[in-house]
Amino acid sequence: MNRDRITKNLRNIGIIVIFLTVATLFSLWLKEMNWPEATIILTYLLSVFFTSRYSEGFVFGILASLGSVLLFNFFFTEPFLTLRVNTPDYFYTFAIMLIVSVITGTLTQKVTLETKLADEREKRIKVLIDITREFFLAMNLEQSIRSLQKRLSQILNTEVIICTLSKNQGQINAYPMTSFNRHFQKSVDDCLRESQYISTSIHHSTSLRHHFFPVLSKTGSTGVIIISKIELNPAEKELIEACSSQLALAQDRQRWIEKQQETLLEIEQEKMRVQLLSAISHDLRTPLSSIIGSVQTIMENYDSLNKEIILGLLENVSSDSQWLLDTVENILSMMRIQDGQIGFEFQKHIVEEIIEEVLSIFASEKSHVIKADIPQDAIFVHADSKLIIRVLINLIQNAIKYTPQSTHITISVRRQKSMVAFEVADQGPGLNDSEKLRIFDRFYSFKKNDQKTRQGLGLGLSICKSIIEAHGGTIRVIDNHPSGCRFIFTLKSKGDVNDE
Repeated sequence: MNRDRITKNLRNIGIIVIFLTVATLFSLWLKEMNWPEATIILTYLLSVFFTSRYSEGFVFGILASLGSVLLFNFFFTEPFLTLRVNTPDYFYTFAIMLIVSVITGTLTQKVTLETKLADEREKRIKVLIDITREFFLAMNLEQSIRSLQKRLSQILNTEVIICTLSKNQGQINAYPMTSFNRHFQKSVDDCLRESQYISTSIHHSTSLRHHFFPVLSKTGSTGVIIISKIELNPAEKELIEACSSQLALAQDRQRWIEKQQETLLEIEQEKMRVQLLSAISHDLRTPLSSIIGSVQTIMENYDSLNKEIILGLLENVSSDSQWLLDTVENILSMMRIQDGQIGFEFQKHIVEEIIEEVLSIFASEKSHVIKADIPQDAIFVHADSKLIIRVLINLIQNAIKYTPQSTHITISVRRQKSMVAFEVADQGPGLNDSEKLRIFDRFYSFKKNDQKTRQGLGLGLSICKSIIEAHGGTIRVIDNHPSGCRFIFTLKSKGDVNDE
């Protein structure tokens, strides 16, 4: 630091010498040209002006003023080349010249200093605007912190570490990742606890100092900005404090967003519970009443009922029981998805094996013709086969439920670049545009005019969508020509047989 100060002082002295030398040489030429002394005095005043403009510090402007008076006395007043003065009037001239030079130099220095401060302030504001823009463009708080750390390192040309206090575990996260020694960790803890700026030398063998700036949010100290530098000037300190405030605002905004998301999630879960209870109370009562009624009828009139009537009642009990089982499974699946409790077992599977297992489940289905159309080449997917089979079962059950008997239901598979597309197509009446938009919404169900089967809770397709999206795929419904629907979902491909 002393070396820099000496260098700066030598530079300022050099500026004084250069301008006073030029002014003296020019004034000697003016004297040879018989120009009046007033012109020479103005020349020296001009040299004082330029000296004050290009030097740093009021002292050097005053030195230039004294130097100009002494040089004028030495070269341009009788007796020449001495500092003696024969005419007392010259003392008044020297005094006026010195006062004017000092005022000129002081005002010039003040204007120069204010201009420099204005430039630094403008630069600092521009940096803050850029940092604020990066904060808002960042995808998350961690990205904002990394961006701020990188920007400050570039501006200050030194090492910058930003520490944040974890909300849940109370741990300190450092950006970039680094390990602290005991003294360094103590300084960070003191800065967080006292919420005050700390400057200390961690390594006593060097002159490098570490400056700890607290990040003060509405909830208290939430982080520390650490600058490794010998000394920080006031402008740099103001910049770091402003960046600290911006980081605190970003942290408060992140906490507000998280709290808002938690509130919205709680509202959504409560809304879902209300809808679920409403649906259960209404839709489960009917099949339960039917089962109880059928069983009581058989028990009370067993001797008087013929075999066909008893079988019909038992068939109704079986149908209603199966509907209840499917409904309960859908409800449990939806709740596990909502709570994030479904464990996915992603593995490499052959598509043909998945389709064969689905077809075996519907092997006894007599009301519809279910067939598969898959390529001869082996196709592999990266998925949880049990959940994908569940998706296909739901889609086929919907097709059976909402399409006329004896119509065809086709399962087909084809490649789409890095994805594999599964399709379940039926020959039913199809869906209108408004139904297509809402078909995957939770609790949305519809009943066709000629539908004789029981209406569901509207959870099956919603569960299918959640499962497919968890696999990184998409699901949609389009028209099947000449009639019906095509449900198409995609999964990530794992290549072919030659890839193994």
